[in-house]
Amino acid sequence: MCIRDRLTEEQRQTAREQVEPAIQAYVAGETIVSRGHVITASDLEALEQFGLLETETTWKDTVSVLALVAINFIFVFLYFAQRPDLRNNPTSLLLMAILFILFLAGGRLIIPNRTVVPYMFPLAGFGMVVAALISSRAAIILSLPLSILTAYGMANNYELTLFYLFGCAFGILMLRNVHRLLSFFWTGMGVALAGATVLLAFRLNSPLLDAVGLVQLLAASAFNGLAAATITLLLQFLLAQLLGLTTTLQLMEISR
Repeated sequence: MCIRDRLTEEQRQTAREQVEPAIQAYVAGETIVSRGHVITASDLEALEQFGLLETETTWKDTVSVLALVAINFIFVFLYFAQRPDLRNNPTSLLLMAILFILFLAGGRLIIPNRTVVPYMFPLAGFGMVVAALISSRAAIILSLPLSILTAYGMANNYELTLFYLFGCAFGILMLRNVHRLLSFFWTGMGVALAGATVLLAFRLNSPLLDAVGLVQLLAASAFNGLAAATITLLLQFLLAQLLGLTTTLQLMEISR
């Protein structure tokens, strides 16, 4: 390469370095690219940044999923191995298994490729139902793998895992002291507050989120808490009638 070409290339590199990067911000729920439109380079970069691109599944992806499922299964197995009262109760085991699968399948179907909907999905309802009908400790144990498996592979999966996990934990712990119907409302507010706190911890410093997006996410968290409390109240009543279980509210009515 001659001296002139080298100097030209150096000038080009200097010009590139002086160009300031262009930052495109998106609010929560905003459409990045509409259906049928040609995807530009900036659109592709935005889709990659938010984890909205569907890539080809490789053997590494399969092994990763199997490893995650295996460690969660072993964790749950070790817990139930120490709980003969639950292990020898097929009705409770079947009920927890069905609820676990329903909430997990619902989350994996509804959550992907959405921005606000993941924070509206009332996953805490699972732990609250199990705590109300069977065992608070079992509800907390099962909420951990459910939160991990539901958020795995999603955009912001670490934040979403903690959002679900703390929502479940607050709902379960607050539901232990339920004495009347109004207690379900306050439990739902506790779930919403836990989720909102996680959102603030992760999103306040994000340059990609504006005030409107933050308000939308906080509103989604409030909906999450109320929906979880409503689902818990309905499923508790229906399952108790169907399986002949005694709920805390029924015990309170009997004691009065």
